Amino acid sequence: MRWYTNINEEARVAYLLVLTEKIIDQVTEGYNEARKTIDMCWKWLEEKKYDGDDLYTVFDNEDDGGVSMFYEKAVDAENPQQASIWLCINYALEYTIWQAYKFEYGHDNYVPQPIEIVDDDMIHAFTQEISKVNGYQQAWVDYLKQYLLANYPADCNKKITRAEMIELI
Repeated sequence: MRWYTNINEEARVAYLLVLTEKIIDQVTEGYNEARKTIDMCWKWLEEKKYDGDDLYTVFDNEDDGGVSMFYEKAVDAENPQQASIWLCINYALEYTIWQAYKFEYGHDNYVPQPIEIVDDDMIHAFTQEISKVNGYQQAWVDYLKQYLLANYPADCNKKITRAEMIELI
């Protein structure tokens, strides 16, 4: 059993978002889009301000591509650092979208096709990917895991705030 099954679903989202905050400043192309996207995810987590469709639109937009295109650009440019950073951003966004749909509908049966592959194992994939990013510190993950396990167990309904999470690491 993976550690994150012992924390509530919102704490799982917070784990991805707070770690993404630690690397987002390294984005070389598309920073404003990345920042907007992560800010929207935080607002969903704290206030449920956006719904799954709102978040999905910034991820994959037929008109302008959405933020998912920056990962593809980094891969095409053979820039492994940027590809890892954008993959982490995409994982955080996709996971938040998945949780938003589950929150709205009580299940994940209605999600856009690219989100159908998302499940809790994405947390593990994210953790492996972020370890490839320059400046990554294992201490971030270790402390964050301990804090979430102690303060946001699976049966806890305590609200999570961005400020509280950002202060941790």
